[in-house]
Amino acid sequence: MRDNTRSDGPWRPTGREQGAYAYLLSLVDPQKEGVIRGQAAVPFFQKSRLPDATLGGIWQLADTDSKGHLTPHEFSVAMKLISLAQAQKPVALVNIGDEVPLPDMEGVQLQHVLTSPSIASVNETHVRRDSNTSTVPVKEKQQYKRIFESSNPVDGAISGAAARSLFMKTKLSTEQLGRIWSLSDPHTEGKLRLPGFIVAMYYIRRIMENRSFELPATCPLSLWRSAGGDVSLKSPTENLSQSSLTSISTPDLTDAQWDVTREERKRYEQFFNNLDTQRVGYLSGDVPVNFFLKSKLPETVLSKVWDLADIKRTGKLTKEEFAVAMHLINARLAGGPVPDKLPPTLIPPS
Repeated sequence: MRDNTRSDGPWRPTGREQGAYAYLLSLVDPQKEGVIRGQAAVPFFQKSRLPDATLGGIWQLADTDSKGHLTPHEFSVAMKLISLAQAQKPVALVNIGDEVPLPDMEGVQLQHVLTSPSIASVNETHVRRDSNTSTVPVKEKQQYKRIFESSNPVDGAISGAAARSLFMKTKLSTEQLGRIWSLSDPHTEGKLRLPGFIVAMYYIRRIMENRSFELPATCPLSLWRSAGGDVSLKSPTENLSQSSLTSISTPDLTDAQWDVTREERKRYEQFFNNLDTQRVGYLSGDVPVNFFLKSKLPETVLSKVWDLADIKRTGKLTKEEFAVAMHLINARLAGGPVPDKLPPTLIPPS
């Protein structure tokens, strides 16, 4: 039921739809993580009482990059497609602007919610407020703190050069990195303290996981606070210039910064050694491909994993690149997304 036909221009739900979708989103994503994974979405979608095949097609249409999760906007798309199906209209993105009743979800009284005095003003303002309540997940924060500390901060800050040397490895555009810098260096010091570095890494990760992620004009106070920043956050007034982003050398990452844990490495090294029967130090051809196929993941996903793991573009995988591929495969099997670009924390240290 996959239909890649797009509607004319970006779809914007009506004010009434926005209020309804924001409330439904709060039921599925109560922690406001901004990521709706299958294990939470599937039982909620089933409240629509639509056939599983229809719901599967709706998920495929909404999950635009086959990431394995939905953004808040994609969740709204899914809700509108559910409404189309319930109204017995063709479930296609070209019809997403059609007027249909709000989704009928078992056990959810949307009419009561939308007319409740406490939520009567749920509209675009509410949606914007939700988008400004982001926080840095604790696990990510700890990881970014380790990277920061390994970058040899001086007086509690790392220089623009040191930050740039890490950020440029992400292959994001200088325009994107400049905007991220402006969000991370609100006092325009030209260097990053730990909270700013955490914010920068948070936004870099969001873009790498979702190419359509839109950076905010200013850093939400909730995000800044969750990164450990003080409450005197002010709006940034300067961006890191493109010239400064392209004029500084890049140091190597340390082993402590690699997402592949020591336990994972031992396990993947054993797999690698079993497959590398000739002891040539790399895997190529059908040997790694057939091994990866045992994961039962779609070939399109495995192809994307290979492209990400083949860092040197040699058409073969070294022991560390094989570990990266296995890490991505296991993360996908656990319900996580396969990123569009390899995060800096997954780039092998050597």
